[in-house]
This record gives sequence, C-alpha cells and structure tokens, in this order.
Amino acid sequence: MQLENWTWEDGDDTAALQDAKKQPTVQLQVPPGQTDMAVRLISGMYQKAPQLSDLSQQQLIELLLLADRFGVPKVLTAVLELFKAVAVNELQWDTAVALLDLPDSCALQEEWKPVCDLAVSKLLQQLGDLEQVWSDKQLQEMLLALPHAALLQLLQHNSTKVDSEATVVYTIEKWWSKQQRPSHKVNQLQQLMQRVRMQHLSRMYILTTLMKNSMVTPQCFSAAELGIASLCTTADSLQALQAADVEELSKYPAWTATKRPASGRQAIEWKLPLADLKYAVKQHLANGGATQTVYSQHHTVQGHKARLQLDVTKSALARSDAYRTRLGLYMGITDLPAGGICLMTTRLLLKSTGEHAASVRSLVNTVCNGGYWGGCFVNLGCLDCPADAEVALRQQGWVQGDGCLHIAAEGIQLQ
Repeated sequence: MQLENWTWEDGDDTAALQDAKKQPTVQLQVPPGQTDMAVRLISGMYQKAPQLSDLSQQQLIELLLLADRFGVPKVLTAVLELFKAVAVNELQWDTAVALLDLPDSCALQEEWKPVCDLAVSKLLQQLGDLEQVWSDKQLQEMLLALPHAALLQLLQHNSTKVDSEATVVYTIEKWWSKQQRPSHKVNQLQQLMQRVRMQHLSRMYILTTLMKNSMVTPQCFSAAELGIASLCTTADSLQALQAADVEELSKYPAWTATKRPASGRQAIEWKLPLADLKYAVKQHLANGGATQTVYSQHHTVQGHKARLQLDVTKSALARSDAYRTRLGLYMGITDLPAGGICLMTTRLLLKSTGEHAASVRSLVNTVCNGGYWGGCFVNLGCLDCPADAEVALRQQGWVQGDGCLHIAAEGIQLQ
C-alpha cells in the first residue's frame, strides 16, 4: 500500500523528489488482502488508545502480525488486551493455532504468556486425548494440519492423554509424513521425537519398531542412544543408568518424565449389520460349513492398526453329517514389523439387548503381525438357511434396535 501526502520534517532530503515533481510517499509491503488492516495499523499509531473491538479474531491476528513486523507496540498492546479478555470456549480454532505459531518476538515475551496459555488450553480441549484423535477423522485432520510449534506444545504438555507412549510416536510419524520435508526442517522432527517418554515404552517396541522399522527414528537418535533408551523401560536398569550419570538422560530429559494421564477412550466398537452377517452365513451353508470371515474397519489403537474379526464356523455333531453353526470373535494387530510381536490384553464383548447377559472373553496373548486371538461367542444351532441365523440371534438377544450386532474390545493394552 502507499501512504499519500506524507509530511516531511525540515532537513529531509526531498530534493530529488521535488526535482522530479513527485509526491513523497512511504510504501509498506503487506500480504494480499490485508490492506484494510494496514490502514488500521496506521490509524492506531496516531490514536491515544487504538480502537479495535470491532475486529474479528482473524483480523486481530492479521493486525498483530503487521504490528509486530513494523514495530508498532501501541497496537500490539491493544491486540494483546483484547485476546486476554477472550474465554477458551470463545477462542476460535484457527485463532488458537495462529497464536501458537507466533513469531518469537511475541511468543517469548512474558506479557504474551497469558494469551499463549489460552491457546494451549484450546489445543488441549480439542486434541488433548491422542487416542480419541486417532479414532475421529475430523480430529486427525486438525492435528495433521498443526504447525510444528503447536504440535510441540501438545506433546510436551503433561495433560496430554494417551494409553501408550507408542501413540505419541505414531502421532509424530503421521504428522511428519504430511509435511513438506526439506532437510533444514529435520531439527523440527528431532525436537518432537525428543518429547517421547521412552521410560513408558516397552523394551521390545524400542528394539524392534523404533530401532529397525521406523522411518523417523534414524534421523533423531543413534543406535547406541536407542540401546540406552531400551534400558529405561525397567526400573532396575533405569536406576543403574541414573547412578552412572549416563549422558543421554540429561540430553533427553523427557525419556524419564512421568507417565502421561490415561485416555478417556474406553473401547473400539463395531456395529456389524445383520445383513452382512446373514450373507456370510449364506456362504458358509453353501460351502458345506466352510469358515467365512467378516472384518471390521481398521482402528488406530495405541499407535497400532487393529481390527476385529467375526468368523462363521461349524461344530460337528457326533455320529452325524450335520453340524452346528457358531460365531467366533477375534482381535488382531495388522501393522507389526516382520518378526515383531506384541502382548495384547483386552476384553471382547458381544453386547446384548438388555434381556440377556453380554458375552465376554478376556484375552492375554502374544500376537504377531496378522495374528488374531479370540474364540467362540455364540452357538446358532443347526441352520437350514440364513433366516434361521437371524431367528436364533434375535431369540438370544444379540440384535440391537439398529439391526446390528454391537461388538467391542475394551480395556486394550498393547506392549
């Protein structure tokens, strides 16, 4: 923009302009579409108290950045006071993200701390439960769009919730895969990975997933450092490292930070349409009782891809060619590295309509990639057609009002 009719003080060198018969101007380079905010910036310079209460939060952010760029403290202070008066629930998401990515000239100033804390509170309100984030597509998109500074705030905050520290690693890997990654930004990745609390990972996870199969770990830690990290996972080894004053523990203080609070996510759920199950029963009967399998969609659980599986199988009758049909329910992890294993603890449930008790099976199993564990849940008896399966399921109280079987895995722990 150009400021016309600028008045020059005596002594200013304007001879060249006068000779050229040009009107003196001062030019300010502002981002496209922000000319109006530049005008408000100039107006604020000459107001005793800049009047900005009519501006939207987005406009205040634009004005803040202009005032910081051109060094107008009066306007910066006015914007600061307006943001101090905003409640967390009134702070818009895009505004919070912008406040978390302010230039250091603002972010590192003590007077801006209340506003930065407000933005962090909004961040935690929306994305503070990482297990919940990875079960909700909209929340995932919000997280993956965060600037580095905002994600760093999220991962280093003691209120961020997870059920496994592996979820933090998974979050970093997914965010990094979405970024434009010139080499000079590797330091951003390193800053994020240094917030992983290694003490609360399993030794197996560090030695297999992080050391051998992670795309980001080699850019952040040496093999020797990961070896030290794996020793942090047991109390005796960690105590020995601390007694020896091992350099890595002071270099990466987050490795031994306290455990994060648990997620509020209680279970992964699968609503299996009765029509899908009847089709599997039809194929089962048409093929002489051959097992038919139905899968849920994938769920992200504690940094791993997991899904539920329902099998339609047969149970032979003694001294007869006939057989009973039964349903088996299983859970598996599908993204373990080659040769990797995982200790899985969970409770599988087939929920009833309320008139019957839920069918529950507790599992503690070591699984490999693609391995599923579970067992028989429902006996349907001898069936002649798929309709018989529906009758049996309804009589036993397994079909919910929405025409689906409600299946869940609760209390999941992966190590």
